[in-house]
Amino acid sequence: MTKLKDIPNLMTKNPYPESIFIPPTKKEYAKQRKALESVGLTVDKFSGDMGRHIWNYIANKEICLCEECEGRLTGVEHKRVRKDVERDK
Repeated sequence: MTKLKDIPNLMTKNPYPESIFIPPTKKEYAKQRKALESVGLTVDKFSGDMGRHIWNYIANKEICLCEECEGRLTGVEHKRVRKDVERDK
């Protein structure tokens, strides 16, 4: 579990550094949009799906952290039994 004192170091652990995963340019985004639209797809469909997975992961972490803190305060043993929040409805 991440300790409060370790949070400043969390940003250095980004698994997608810009030095390796170079951010796309506006021109590249436009090309991507055009390519997807040419086969009847949209960027929003894929971005939304990725965003939901990220949101659910973070929400789960927050729920577990809150439950753990609540358990410590009330003396109740914390159980780490969380799955993705309604994954892939």
